[in-house]
Amino acid sequence: MAIVVGCSCIERSTNMADTYTNIAEPNPANADGSIDYMCLYLKDSYGGNNVDIASFEKTNGNDFKTNGYAEGLSSSDGKNEWNAPGDFTAFNINTGEYIGFYGVVKVSIGAGTNFWNKYGDQIPSNSQTYDVLTNYDASIYATGAEAAAARRIFITHQ
Repeated sequence: MAIVVGCSCIERSTNMADTYTNIAEPNPANADGSIDYMCLYLKDSYGGNNVDIASFEKTNGNDFKTNGYAEGLSSSDGKNEWNAPGDFTAFNINTGEYIGFYGVVKVSIGAGTNFWNKYGDQIPSNSQTYDVLTNYDASIYATGAEAAAARRIFITHQ
């Protein structure tokens, strides 16, 4: 099964501030594995700046910590796509974790879902408390490969 996490990577009407780390609530990871493709729709005039993208584990309430991450991704205005291993090293994500980023992304307000953010670059980080922004969707999307299931081998002695 392919891992899918995040929102559609499309042009949206509003720009998020660039001084925040943001986590998208919609569509948490559907399996354990690794992220090997990411898409982020950046606002005009942000291109050329580096962005960080990470998987986030919800530890308690609105507290999150990073699991896997890619830092310093080169970007341009508009739609940006990165593939592992060429653009970044694939990183871990577990079932139920979210995708997040540090950079200026396009968002939709009034979308009916939530978005968490915290001032500053929190990638990587231990557990941090994030603010909740209601009715936001962000243009961040990622896919990956599910981890191979562990196999048991039974050996019988005669």
